[in-house]
Amino acid sequence: MLRRLPAFQRLFLTFMSLKTLAPELVLEILFHLDVYTVISISSVNKDFRCIAFTNQLWLSLLDELDFHNLVDLPPRDLLRSCSTTDLMAIVKRTICGPASWLPASSSVVEPQRKLTFKLSPHIVNNLINIYLIRGGKYALVQTVTSMNIHEVQSGKQISLFDGDYMSTNWALDLQPGGKTLRLLRVPGRNFGSSEIVLWEVDLSSGRALEIFRLNFPGVEFRRMCTIHGDFLTFGFSSDGSAHMPVMLVNWREETYISLNYVGRTYYGTHVALIPDHIVASYIDNFEPFQRHLAITSFSSLENKCQPLHTFDLNIGSINEIWGHDIPFDFHEELIIDSTRPLRDLNSYIRLHAFPSIVHGGAYKLRIYVCISPPSPAGQSFGGRFLNRMGIVRSAQGTAALLSYLVHPRSSSSRLSYPSPITIQLTSTLAAVPAPSTPACMSYARYCLDDSEWTARIDRYAGRSIVDVLCARSIYRNGDNFWSRRNSNRNKPRVVLTRITKPNWLCLRLSLNGAVVHVEGDLVVIEYYA
Repeated sequence: MLRRLPAFQRLFLTFMSLKTLAPELVLEILFHLDVYTVISISSVNKDFRCIAFTNQLWLSLLDELDFHNLVDLPPRDLLRSCSTTDLMAIVKRTICGPASWLPASSSVVEPQRKLTFKLSPHIVNNLINIYLIRGGKYALVQTVTSMNIHEVQSGKQISLFDGDYMSTNWALDLQPGGKTLRLLRVPGRNFGSSEIVLWEVDLSSGRALEIFRLNFPGVEFRRMCTIHGDFLTFGFSSDGSAHMPVMLVNWREETYISLNYVGRTYYGTHVALIPDHIVASYIDNFEPFQRHLAITSFSSLENKCQPLHTFDLNIGSINEIWGHDIPFDFHEELIIDSTRPLRDLNSYIRLHAFPSIVHGGAYKLRIYVCISPPSPAGQSFGGRFLNRMGIVRSAQGTAALLSYLVHPRSSSSRLSYPSPITIQLTSTLAAVPAPSTPACMSYARYCLDDSEWTARIDRYAGRSIVDVLCARSIYRNGDNFWSRRNSNRNKPRVVLTRITKPNWLCLRLSLNGAVVHVEGDLVVIEYYA
C-alpha cells in the first residue's frame, strides 16, 4: 500500500512513524542507513538532529565505509577520541577534498598527518610509480620489472609479481573487508607472452593464489583493462588496428563476449565495470564524431556468451556484437551545459567509476574529456621558445567533467523494477584551461596533471595537483608559500598555491585525496585537513 503513494507522501509517513518511536529505537534504525539518509533525517527537526549527531552512529558509519574501502581512516585509538564534528569532517573531506585546498581557504596548506615507509635500495633504483590502494592500508609499488604490494603502516612487502612496466597492464579489485585483493595482469606489446593471469592475494599473509589463466596466441592487448567481481575486460587486436573491440570475460564460468562499439576504440573509448554492468564511453567513427555513454547489463549478454575455448582468431571464430546490436540498458549522447554536444575525434578521456560514499549501493561515475585545440600557428622553434617563456600562450583545449550517480540493479534482486538501472546526471562542467592527460583523479574535484598544462599558467610549475572545477593548481616545487590570481577577467580564474617541498618523485593522488610521493628511500603519504 505504501509503495503506491507518491514519493513525498511515503517520506512524510516514514518521518511521522519515526516520531512515535523512542530515541533509542530511532538510533537503532539509523545504524542501518547510509550517510545521505542520516543527514536527510537530521534536517527534519532538532530531536532528529540530536539523534543523528550521536558519536557512536558516525563511528558505525565510518566502520561501514571502511569495510567497503571507501575512506582512509586514522588509527583506531585516535578515531575513537574524535568528536562527532571531526568524524563528519572525515567523510566531508573525502567527498569535497581538503578544506585547505578550496579557493576560499586562507589557511596555509599543511598536511594534517603523515605516514611513511621505507623502500629497499633495489626498488628505489628501479622505481616507476606508486598507487595507494583504495582504503589507504596498502600500496602498489611498480618498478621496471615488477609490481609489489606493500603494507602502509609497517612498510612490509606483501607480494611481488613479475611484469615489465613498458609492456604490462594491471588492474585490481579489492574485496569488501580489505583483506583480499584480486590482481589482473594483461600483457601488452613485446611482453613475450600472451597469457592473461589473475591472482587472488591474501593481504594478511601475502599468499597469492593463481585463480585464472588465459592464453591468446597472436593477440595484441591494449588498454581497457578492468576487473570487478567475476568479470574482467581488455581491448584486443590481431592486426594492430585502432578499432579494437572490448573483450568481456566471466573468469569464474570461463565464458566471453566481444563488444565492438564501432568507434575509435584505441584512442577514444574507455570502459569501467560496476556490479552487473559494463560502462563504456566511445566516439562515432563518422562525422560529426559524437561521443556517447552506454551501459549494458551482464544479464542482457548472458545468452550471447560463449565458452572461452571456442575463441580462435586463426579461423575467424569470434563471438562478437557490433554497434547498435549491443543491448544498451542506458545510452545517451554526451552534452556539455545542456546545449553543446561533445563532438571531436582528437579527444582524451578518463572514465572513473567508484562506490558512492554518500548513497549506499550507488556508484559515482565521472567522465573527464579533454578535446585538443587546433594546431596553433607558429610551431617553429622560435614559437615554441616564446611560448615556454610565457611571452606567447599556446591555444587551450576544451575540457568537460560530467558526473553521474548510478544505482545498479542486481540481477539477483527479488524486487522487480521498471528498469534494471537508474542513472542521474549530477553535474556538468566545462573547464578551460584543462589538463590534457590527468594521471589520476580523486573522489572529489582534484586530479594529477602530468602534462604541460601548468607550464601554460606558470613556466616553473612542473607537476601539479589540479582543481578541475575552477582551473586551479595546487603544487609544490618552490621556496615559499604564495598565491596569484589571473588579472584578466575574461580568462578563467587561476590560483596557484606553492608548498615548500623539493621532491615530486612518483607523485600520486589517491582516491581519498591523499598525496603520495617519494623522498629519498621513503614513501611519504600526506593527509590534508
